[in-house]
Amino acid sequence: MNAALLSCGDSLKAFNPSWLAWFDTSCAVNRVIDHLPCEWWSAIDSTPTGKDAKPCNRPKLFTRGDQWPQWGRRHRDKFKGHKLHEELGGGHTSNETWSQFSATSALWLLGSMATRIDCWGCDMRGTADWDGIEKPNYTRNASRWAREQHYWHEAVYRLQSKGVEVIRHGLA
Repeated sequence: MNAALLSCGDSLKAFNPSWLAWFDTSCAVNRVIDHLPCEWWSAIDSTPTGKDAKPCNRPKLFTRGDQWPQWGRRHRDKFKGHKLHEELGGGHTSNETWSQFSATSALWLLGSMATRIDCWGCDMRGTADWDGIEKPNYTRNASRWAREQHYWHEAVYRLQSKGVEVIRHGLA
């Protein structure tokens, strides 16, 4: 099974929406769901993400169990189903490093289903999203990106050991 992971970084500009048809499943991270009709939506914090989100379809939400009560109360009309991080099994909990960020969570979700994951927008640098929008409540600095990159590489290593191929597109 092939999957597409579409996150908010600048390299998302290189993704053509018609390519979604090539994949068996797809997951949008945070604001990307407003622009691309993916099957899954990976978003952790319901307050900044959910409050402003206007999904272009009704995806299945992937979030942490400690965040689910807020999502369910405030934003249930925005998605058609959900899965909690804790449901992936294998002893993974909200304290696992992959579950600290929406992009690494999306990677782990897709890794539970796919044998190949193609990723766009997983740049982990800069302060603005692919469309130039900067949100003051997002923490995007060198320290955050270093942490997220570490968790990303750790998740990729674990997925590759299970036979899952992960390809990041558009990185210079």
